[in-house]
Amino acid sequence: MSLVGNLEDLGLGDILQIVGLSRKSGVLSLTGGKREGTIVFIDGQVVRAISSQFKANLGDILLKHKLLTQQALNQALVEQDRDGHRPLGPLLVEKYGIPQEKIEAIIKAQIERIVYSFFGWKEGTFSFELDEPEAIGPARLDPLAFMLEQGLSPQWLAVEGRRLVSEGRLLSAEKDDESSESETFLGSQEKTLAPLPSVIEVGPLFIIDDDAPTRAVLGKAFTRTGFKVETFALTSELIKACSARVRQGERPALLIDLIMPRLDGHGILGGLEVMEIVAEKFSDLQLMLMTDHPNAEAEKKARELGGIAVLRKPKKIEIREERGVEALQNLLREVDRHLTPIGDIFRKGRNAYPIAEDLVAEFEPATRSVDSLPAGSPGLYLLKGMLQELANPLLGGGVILLTLRFASELMNRAVIFHVNGNEIVGLGQFGLDTMTENADRMVRKLRLKVDADSLFARVLQLKAAVRGALGSCASDRKLQSQLGGQEPAEVFLGPLVSEGKVVAILYGDNLPDSKPITNVEAFEIFLSQAGIAMERVLLERGN
Repeated sequence: MSLVGNLEDLGLGDILQIVGLSRKSGVLSLTGGKREGTIVFIDGQVVRAISSQFKANLGDILLKHKLLTQQALNQALVEQDRDGHRPLGPLLVEKYGIPQEKIEAIIKAQIERIVYSFFGWKEGTFSFELDEPEAIGPARLDPLAFMLEQGLSPQWLAVEGRRLVSEGRLLSAEKDDESSESETFLGSQEKTLAPLPSVIEVGPLFIIDDDAPTRAVLGKAFTRTGFKVETFALTSELIKACSARVRQGERPALLIDLIMPRLDGHGILGGLEVMEIVAEKFSDLQLMLMTDHPNAEAEKKARELGGIAVLRKPKKIEIREERGVEALQNLLREVDRHLTPIGDIFRKGRNAYPIAEDLVAEFEPATRSVDSLPAGSPGLYLLKGMLQELANPLLGGGVILLTLRFASELMNRAVIFHVNGNEIVGLGQFGLDTMTENADRMVRKLRLKVDADSLFARVLQLKAAVRGALGSCASDRKLQSQLGGQEPAEVFLGPLVSEGKVVAILYGDNLPDSKPITNVEAFEIFLSQAGIAMERVLLERGN
């Protein structure tokens, strides 16, 4: 893939979206008169930006934000020379205690301003070349030597850049900017780009989640951390609030739950519908998607809609455990990192209140009511809603996500397989992302011939769920190898049956833990009803 041409023919916004959607790595070079610029992409995300008009360096920026003294900077430069011009950013993190997230936040703001400034070029040429870019430019005082680990969405940069142009907030900069280094990036009146509200102050944070306890916990956590928060259960309420705030000149940021009903009450990926509506009506608002069950296809769609981040929220089964507290803290930290230039809101409030107590207090009533049920299954509180979703003719491929999400409440890992005779083929997974870079792709390539003495053969024969250890046959051992090689203490295999035949099988285990799989009664009921919906999905895929 190589793109060469004039900016008058193909605008920067179009170029950003082309490279972003193709998920390519490479370097986009821009030239306009005496001006030069570079944007570096890794897997379609913007990780660096350099402009001949922006002279500020990392040292100047850190001094301006009072994160570093001149004496410490001079000493760091001496050490940098001694270490063979090692990049300055990592050196300051390792030896001078500058928080990595603060340096990355500063660089993020710098990259955004540089990229937005390119939208002000009335003419010029561009060239994109595929590459796996090394460090670009000198490491000494290079503000971009410390490359962003989490790149910026080019779709978001394209939307925001076009908005700034339409609002007249970008000057064309027909001549070189002769301003001083401090004026170029940090000055009170920049000549290339007016100050951005999103960099200067944090607007209200709108959170939408259909689950009341989760919504209450998130609202309380973000409010106590320092954000101005409003929470919503319905899409219609959120859209009304966005309209009102935009009319008042405010730009709320949105944190949107992925798995929630659509506006018409059907479906389970309502979060994507929210993003579609907001992106169409309010293209300049920052959108973040959150989910307790990662899904690669949904995440891809979210980024195409301009989402600046896809974040993980704690699962209900994690609430009473340390990992639930950690997941919530990470969510707070990531939202802060994406919305504030230095990431100080969370840092100032992170230990100001007992997050763990809030989590347990909010979810305790629901947990007690579940424990009082005769079957004692934590899946019972999900069963009613899940069965209603299965009856929805608009569910489509969401039945796979629905099944995996239910399983994630009860097990650490799961894979759902399509049954084709005595062969099973992977459809989807959760919990395997730590063992491989692209677990979804690995699972979709997974094909196994079921041996006669396999645990899977037993499920196919009985058409009922079984729990036990994997056998010693070739197919069971191959599956164990494909899923990391570790032998689970117990596995769960649940069939999805339609018209008397098994159309799919859900495999689950609790690795890396050795605990047994329990309380699956409600899940088995769900699987017994999910077969027809699953068969419909498989037939549609076959066509």
